[in-house]
Amino acid sequence: SCNSLTSVPEGLFANNPNVTNFSFCFAYCYALTSVPEGLFANNPNVTDFSSCFDSCYALTSVPEGLFANNPDATNFSSCFDSCNSLTSVPEGLFANNPGVTNFSSCFRSCYALTSVPEGLFANNPNVTDFSSCFRDCEALTVRVRISSAKVSSASYFSRNTEEKGTVYVPSGSTTASTFKSTTTAYVTVVEE
Repeated sequence: SCNSLTSVPEGLFANNPNVTNFSFCFAYCYALTSVPEGLFANNPNVTDFSSCFDSCYALTSVPEGLFANNPDATNFSSCFDSCNSLTSVPEGLFANNPGVTNFSSCFRSCYALTSVPEGLFANNPNVTDFSSCFRDCEALTVRVRISSAKVSSASYFSRNTEEKGTVYVPSGSTTASTFKSTTTAYVTVVEE
């Protein structure tokens, strides 16, 4: 186990260009406080980052370019789930991941998260699952734009957040009807 791991070197995966799966890679590394921006720079074929940093309780921030060279990534489910010390996320975190389909529980139970950029998901037009994405982020008021018109699952999207948030969705889309039917108790859904 990696209970006492506090940092990782930037070139850790530099000689692994064919890796496709980093699921649970650093999960339960409770003492990990930071990750270098170029950690996955030489891994362009990765598709799965599910639970990659799950339960990294000491992780306080993530660099904007962390996933910049991973254009084939499709799964970020529970990627930062239970990162209790994470206070914010950079706007361009998923900017180069146009194929993502799954953000379920991506930031679930990030208790210290106080803000997320409105354009966090601006370049993710293929997402179908946002269920529990910000669930139990008790210090957060969600205000995001969803670029995907294909979202079919958004249950508990931001349940148990500080205040009722706002989600901007493509007008008349599947996403609009999904969010309106499952999330109106904790977000205002605005079609645009």
